[in-house]
Amino acid sequence: MNTETKLNPNFKHRLSILGDDAKPHTLSDAIDMLALQADSVLTLIESQFIDDDEKTERLSDGVIYWSLESVRQTVNDMKAIVDAYHEANRRAAGEAA
Repeated sequence: MNTETKLNPNFKHRLSILGDDAKPHTLSDAIDMLALQADSVLTLIESQFIDDDEKTERLSDGVIYWSLESVRQTVNDMKAIVDAYHEANRRAAGEAA
């Protein structure tokens, strides 16, 4: 018997600021929050690429890779939120017509 288990994780804990309404201020708040997260990660690793007088311990390639991957996923989250916002408003406009 070959059954396939499909995952459907609930990510509301990461996007709780959105609520269920597609309103401009919730979109703005969500994107601002994610942008701050991405910027913070980049700020933490930027010292690895700047030659300065203060020698900081070099992070492993794995830590740098996963930090950058975290930023990439955050940007993908931002795209998904904007796409969902656009789709919700498109559907609402169609229902109102």
